Amino acid sequence: MSGINDKNINTTSNKIKRCSRLIKYVYEKLIADNKIKRYLYYNTSNPLGSKGKGYDGNIIPQTDVSDDKMEGLLFDIPFNPEMDIKLTNSLYINLKNGSFTSSKNSIYFDINILVPDDYCRISDGYRHFEIAQRVADIFDNIYVNEKEYVEDLGNLQPILYAMPIIRLSKSSNFIWVNMQFEVALGNGLRI
Repeated sequence: MSGINDKNINTTSNKIKRCSRLIKYVYEKLIADNKIKRYLYYNTSNPLGSKGKGYDGNIIPQTDVSDDKMEGLLFDIPFNPEMDIKLTNSLYINLKNGSFTSSKNSIYFDINILVPDDYCRISDGYRHFEIAQRVADIFDNIYVNEKEYVEDLGNLQPILYAMPIIRLSKSSNFIWVNMQFEVALGNGLRI
């Protein structure tokens, strides 16, 4: 057997694998960040402190948050504003799109931050902006350098290119920050 497709024998497309690994990487980076976990978990005016003042005025102890407490707060699944939303702070990672052409190879993903209106104001600003800043600190213009991911993904660099902020008020009042990232896989790169 010979012909034009011989070059494809024993090769595979890594496009979907890269998408999957990228979402896994983003999830692992977010769940490893203690500040993000505190902003999501503690509904107090100072979620980073050792003690926090709740919106009801009660003082509560605030220890570091374990990964298992992120169940129901941090999701590696798409967000849909039409779904029923639990009245909690939450974060959704969504693979939005991929562009795999001869001139451009990119993966686009969103990080959606949801904060109930009642929990937006905190002592040092606004919870949704503080979470967004932590996300930007972790990903925006930062190269992927963990060996296990570089082997599968390459040394990629997510770029934050848009961040619309929307108020959802169908069933409850939420602030929704939609952080939109592009990860260029290289122009004309065969993957």
